[in-house]
Amino acid sequence: SATPAWTPKQGELPNPLWQAQARKLIPWGARNLQATPDALSWLWAERGLAPKTAARFHVGWLPDDLYRDRTAWGLPQEFKPNGTRRMLWPPRGLVLPVLDASGKPARIKFRRPTPGQDEPNYLYLPSQPKNTAPLTIAGTAVAWIVVESELDGILLGQEAGDLVNVLALGSASLRPDAEAHARLETAPFILVSLDADDAGDKAAWTWWATHYPPEKLRIWPVPEGKDPCDSWRAGWDLRAWIEAGLPPCFMPARPVTI
Repeated sequence: SATPAWTPKQGELPNPLWQAQARKLIPWGARNLQATPDALSWLWAERGLAPKTAARFHVGWLPDDLYRDRTAWGLPQEFKPNGTRRMLWPPRGLVLPVLDASGKPARIKFRRPTPGQDEPNYLYLPSQPKNTAPLTIAGTAVAWIVVESELDGILLGQEAGDLVNVLALGSASLRPDAEAHARLETAPFILVSLDADDAGDKAAWTWWATHYPPEKLRIWPVPEGKDPCDSWRAGWDLRAWIEAGLPPCFMPARPVTI
């Protein structure tokens, strides 16, 4: 059957003002996290992430809501209905940055610890142009795994980064950009492990399963819960789960012991 026509979008980095501000916010947040035992212990207990893993991926912590001038970030000035300026709002919580291959900030997402009722757990920092690049963790592995959340992607990078490269989309509805698609096209094998919910199931089976060749793509749901963090909290060995999903020929060679 023919693969449906689809052209991945070229990722475009946010404007230079935004990048300059992000280059200050990201390391500041990362230093805050390493100096905040409560946030580090939450990451370890709830998400399985070691402090050094958080540092490696520039995960940060904002102890308070920040309000910043939008124009300082290269964003257009906006006004509320009452006539006051609308501010840029980096909220209190975890900072989850995505950097491009050369280390430039592409996007920033926040995970809020205590959102109000009907408020989202996650917020993107607005940028112009808007960038939806996935978080990419690529090492020496040849196979890839595709997940939704950045925290899930970082956990898999920590637990099995030598077995698989990781693509964390940020949402089931997002598609790989041109750079990510080029990597997946040349990849010999892809595990797709989107969240075990309606959106994730639909994306996996209707989009992913039709846009990459069936002989190199395997839909590989987590063994328990909705996502890799859920399975980790339930006591599953994520490394063994990934090993079970990979054909033996894509496993790294084990050293021979005599």
